[in-house]
Amino acid sequence: MSELRESLEIYPPIGMYYPANRKQSFTSKIQRCNVCNGSGGKYNDEHSGHEGYEACRMCGGTGEIQCIINTEWIAIGEVKEQFKNIEK
Repeated sequence: MSELRESLEIYPPIGMYYPANRKQSFTSKIQRCNVCNGSGGKYNDEHSGHEGYEACRMCGGTGEIQCIINTEWIAIGEVKEQFKNIEK
């Protein structure tokens, strides 16, 4: 399972007004796949019924993975009283 080794502090963008982009994306460093230990897969033996090389299901055979975190800022709660009668 995942383990937090680096922290990510998320703050709303300054001056975020419509139609500004309310979405952000953060990517981690490229890491060695922990399922196949960076080999990209494994060789099957004759006992499994499949012979040959099988690509790792996590990394798809690359041996490397990367985490992508997407955030979206949305409005929540009730509209303030002074803005309720303003047309959009």
